[in-house]
Amino acid sequence: MLPQSAHGFSYYFNAQKNWNIAGSHYLHFANNLYGKNYWDNHNYDEITNRTYLGYQYQNAKYKLALKPFYERQWLGGHRYNWANGARAEYSLNFSKNWQISTALELSQPRYFTQPDRNGNIKLASVTFIWQPSDKGYYYLGSDFIRETTRIKQYSNDMKALRLGWRKNWGYAIASQINGSIALKQYKDFASLGGILPLNKIRRDKIYSLNLTLWKQDWQYLGFTPKVQFRWKKQESNIPSMFSYSEKYVQMLVEKDF
Repeated sequence: MLPQSAHGFSYYFNAQKNWNIAGSHYLHFANNLYGKNYWDNHNYDEITNRTYLGYQYQNAKYKLALKPFYERQWLGGHRYNWANGARAEYSLNFSKNWQISTALELSQPRYFTQPDRNGNIKLASVTFIWQPSDKGYYYLGSDFIRETTRIKQYSNDMKALRLGWRKNWGYAIASQINGSIALKQYKDFASLGGILPLNKIRRDKIYSLNLTLWKQDWQYLGFTPKVQFRWKKQESNIPSMFSYSEKYVQMLVEKDF
């Protein structure tokens, strides 16, 4: 299917809660819901929901979390895939102003109508955070994601570099800027519909930039609304099929219990 244009909006809802079991031990729950709705092309509507239920150990110096999850995705109003998986997170405050955060994740997506894409996804991530004052922080991070699928042409490795800046401006106004660049390298020659060979091994460069604004004292029942401006561009060595750009404004709603 060739790239198409569409106009719409996106949304994100995040809720999480930790219940103390004893001392520094907690039962962790989180639910992340993300979606896109296009009023002039509903075939591209997308909803992803991931639910975590796991264990967390936390004290003033470090945090360790082990979080099994279940994920479900809908595309164009139809079931697209589901996945079971687990995520491990570790963060350490190794000085007054510095923190390191790491994550490992394994998931096993299963597709309802595309079983050739069934397989597993492995993720490794590290992020360094510098907080010079209570007014904000900076971060620099890197990710490696390996997707292995039943058919080799869908298997790929992705390497990404991330950076960002969070700032409290006074009057309860806050902002955050995030940027990233990623290289996604596929493992075998691409084909269209598994029939028409494209005679190239697909390689994508992905750029993204997000700006989020919110007012910290604007809350309703503990939920904080945020507005986010997002831009993303993908440059592929098969541009007629896989190059595209998107920009949109979305509303985020977050709550910590």
